[in-house]
Amino acid sequence: MALSTECLTSDGKKVTVADALKLKRDQRRGLKCISCGQRVSPHRRSANGKQTAHFEHVPSDGGRNPSCPRSDPSRG
Repeated sequence: MALSTECLTSDGKKVTVADALKLKRDQRRGLKCISCGQRVSPHRRSANGKQTAHFEHVPSDGGRNPSCPRSDPSRG
């Protein structure tokens, strides 16, 4: 979900990747994609800087959602 830098918390509040990474692990379980509502997880910027901080759909909830416009199309 490399196109997504914001998501929704379980109470509907919009948060950034930086904000989400500050949450405790159990609080991150309620993060949802703004577009499709599927669970997402935050990912830090890569050490080499090639990948920016972003949210990805959670694999245990079906993984990448090809119909979601916030899914990364390069991840097949």
